[in-house]
Amino acid sequence: MGPPQSEKFCQFVIADGRAVGLGLCIGSSLSVITGQQTPAPDWMEQAGLVWLYRLFREPKRLWRRYLVRALIGLGLGLRDVVAIRLGLRSAYGAELTNV
Repeated sequence: MGPPQSEKFCQFVIADGRAVGLGLCIGSSLSVITGQQTPAPDWMEQAGLVWLYRLFREPKRLWRRYLVRALIGLGLGLRDVVAIRLGLRSAYGAELTNV
C-alpha cells in the first residue's frame, strides 16, 4: 500500500494500543529518492493508485504481493467486519464475552 493508505493504517495500528516496535511508512520511497525507480504520476498518487503503477512497472516481483496477499488480507478484513456486525467482536479487536 502506498500513501496515504500506509500512514492511515499505521495510525490505526498505533491507536489500537497493542503495537510494539518501530514501523516505517516508506514503501518504495528509498528507490525513488536514489533514482532507481521513477515516481508514480501525481494523479495516481492522489488517487491512491501507486500500487497499480508499481505493479505495472514490476509485475514479476509484485504480482503475488499485490494480488494474492491482498486478497487474503481482504478476506481477513471482511471476516472481522462480519464478526463486528454480528456482535461477536468489538471494533477494537477484543472478543466479546457474555457476562
